[in-house]
Amino acid sequence: MTVVCKTEAGWVIDHQRAVDEAYGPPHPNTHYSLKSALFDLQCPFIMDSQFEKWRHLKEAPQAPQTKKRKRKKHTMSCDDEAGESKELVVRLSSAHTTLVNAARQHGHLLVTRSVPSDNNITARQAASLAGSGDRLAEVAEAWSKGENSWQSPYVITGDEAALSMTDVFHRRVTYKGDDPVFQCLDDHHYLIPPRSSFVMSNYDQLLQNCDTLQVSGGYDLIVVDPPWQNKSVKRKRSYYSLEEESFLQLPVSDLASPNCLIVVWVTNKPRLTTFVQDQLLPHWGIKRIVQWHWMKVTVDGTMICDIDSPTKKPYETLLLGQLVQKGKEITPKNQAGPPDTSAKGANSPDVTHDNVSGGNVSNLPDSRVIVSVPCSLHSKKPPLLDVLAQYLPPKPACLELFARNLWPHWVSWGHEVLKHQHVDYYEEKT
Repeated sequence: MTVVCKTEAGWVIDHQRAVDEAYGPPHPNTHYSLKSALFDLQCPFIMDSQFEKWRHLKEAPQAPQTKKRKRKKHTMSCDDEAGESKELVVRLSSAHTTLVNAARQHGHLLVTRSVPSDNNITARQAASLAGSGDRLAEVAEAWSKGENSWQSPYVITGDEAALSMTDVFHRRVTYKGDDPVFQCLDDHHYLIPPRSSFVMSNYDQLLQNCDTLQVSGGYDLIVVDPPWQNKSVKRKRSYYSLEEESFLQLPVSDLASPNCLIVVWVTNKPRLTTFVQDQLLPHWGIKRIVQWHWMKVTVDGTMICDIDSPTKKPYETLLLGQLVQKGKEITPKNQAGPPDTSAKGANSPDVTHDNVSGGNVSNLPDSRVIVSVPCSLHSKKPPLLDVLAQYLPPKPACLELFARNLWPHWVSWGHEVLKHQHVDYYEEKT
């Protein structure tokens, strides 16, 4: 299980263990995992310039210190926001202490580091491996300039020779095997999980062909990780992004089961949180919304940066809610309707779907915290299924939108959906 321990405050999870289980036993022939170096976060985050200054001061003779004029701390323009932020910091700090102490009682997060000896160079070097680079985004951008060029579904057998990237673009791709397999695409190898399915396309093409994602009965869990716009992204062009209003076009309610649990990742901008709570989730049919946070820690449980930092935060926000669709009734498992045999909906043997009444979404608690050592790959979120399992049916049908990686028994969509599946990021286990 991914969950290391659970308290009233939330959960501590092991991201790397989740990958071990996805690509390891009971698969007899192959056992892979993300490289352990990607999780080797030995100390809190420090900017390179700050680290060099720290190292220089440590090595150089100490000069007499002169008093400097103190700068005024950054204050929010709105007193209500400031009070809310302070309350959040107190709550998250308390949850962090509780969960880390509980994890240590279970033998986790025990390593201690007093000083940042190398500024997490091992993890950072592992994350900077070539991978697929911008190849996936470039293909998506090139295809987006043409007309609707959707292709018929494709099934990977595991015995294919090298394929072109365009062979798997703009179509539903399914792998039905029980063991993971490496697939060569344009001279790059990608690890495909057992019983997985993906659609790789740009956003406009998805909106025109969203029925290719559908499964009979709809999805019980939909996770959305939107590419939110911000100044850094616009300046660096580090990844594809969309304006908030664009996400209102996502056909989430069309893809969801009657009692679907929907999770949306949000950056730590109050404006975006307000948009998701007041516009996006209600637009999809969600009335009761709860807010959780993902707390990022080092291998000894220390927050990856100061929680009071005005810039980088050691946590991210996720908003959750139950979709209630009027006029739809839950179909008991023993009274399931006929399977979807349409051309695009029938291609879903990789998706496991069970009666939605098996979960208890209505009991979804508010203000929970998930603690984990993050993967150092950019924008890689922790796995949520084991945490959410108690609120879902026994064998839920799961979909991730704007995904950059795959999971067994999930359907994933994104214009870079294979990005974190590149062979560079994996190692074979013995």
